[in-house]
Amino acid sequence: MLKGIFGLHRRILEDVIADLLRRGRVSLNLEAGEVRVTESPAFGRAKRTGKEMIIWQDEHTGALLPWDLVKKFLTPTPESQDLPANSELSFPPFPNLSVGHVLAALQPLVKGLRADADGWMVDALLERTFVETAELYVPLAEMEIDGTSLMFVDCPELPA
Repeated sequence: MLKGIFGLHRRILEDVIADLLRRGRVSLNLEAGEVRVTESPAFGRAKRTGKEMIIWQDEHTGALLPWDLVKKFLTPTPESQDLPANSELSFPPFPNLSVGHVLAALQPLVKGLRADADGWMVDALLERTFVETAELYVPLAEMEIDGTSLMFVDCPELPA
C-alpha cells in the first residue's frame, strides 16, 4: 500500500521505516498493522568518552582478547613452550579492523560492551595505538589425528 502512495520501491520504504524505528520516531502496532508516529522519541543521541580498554591481538590467529583476560598468562610456566613468530600475518592488524569486527570479537568476552547498564552503546573506537608486544605462556596439549600430531591451547579461561 505504501508503494502506491509514495511511488517508491518497497525496499527503500522498508529502510526508511527501519531508520525511523531505530531513531524512535515511529512505533509499530503489529495487531493493527500500523506504523504510528511517536510524539516524543524515547531516547536521544549523545556522545561520551567511555573507559579505556586495552586489547591484545594474537599474532598466530588474529584473535582479539581484552588485556585483563590475558595478562595473567605473561609469566612462563614449566609447561610453556615457545611458538615460532608469525612473520606474515594472514589477517589485518588491530588498527586496521572495522569497529564492527572488533565489537563482534569482544562482545562475548566484555560485559556491557554493546550497551552498559545506563544504556550507553559503543559506536566508535577513538584511539588505536600499538603499545607493545607481549608473549603469553598458556598450557598446550598434544593430540594425534590420523597420524598427525597437533598442538592446541588447553586453557578453559581463554575462548576457543
